[in-house]
Amino acid sequence: MINYDGRKLLSTIIMTEENVAALYKDLSEKVNDTSAKKVFLNLSEDEEKHKNMYTNILSKLPNGGKVDLTEDEVEYTELLINTNIFTNGKVKSRYLKSDALVMAEKIERDSILFYTQLKRLFPDVAKDEMEIILKEEKKHLKKVTDFQLDMITHSLGL
Repeated sequence: MINYDGRKLLSTIIMTEENVAALYKDLSEKVNDTSAKKVFLNLSEDEEKHKNMYTNILSKLPNGGKVDLTEDEVEYTELLINTNIFTNGKVKSRYLKSDALVMAEKIERDSILFYTQLKRLFPDVAKDEMEIILKEEKKHLKKVTDFQLDMITHSLGL
């Protein structure tokens, strides 16, 4: 077992939520489509709320955030951190070259993975807040993928 500092994961999540909120706000101001503006603005507001919730959770971590993990769990946690779109410039540039909705989908999927790993590391911390966040992140992913599908259907004239 390895004594891992789980604050590293949570700090990455907080930084990601902050960057995602700013990104979505920026996208809401840049897109011309009224529906897209509304989706991105709503997502931005939720992500800002999540950042605040995660910041609150950080102060509640037991043992100063230290948790015993297997080597595989440490590797997986570090993989999540190191492939985060706001941590890894190569990942970010790859998604910035594609359209905003593809990037938003990646961000929302990653948020759910982050949540799942955080919950695994600290199963007894802030259960109510964590459930709210997971529910909202799943809604975000659904909104983004539904919007993608609508745009595809519309572009095909269906």
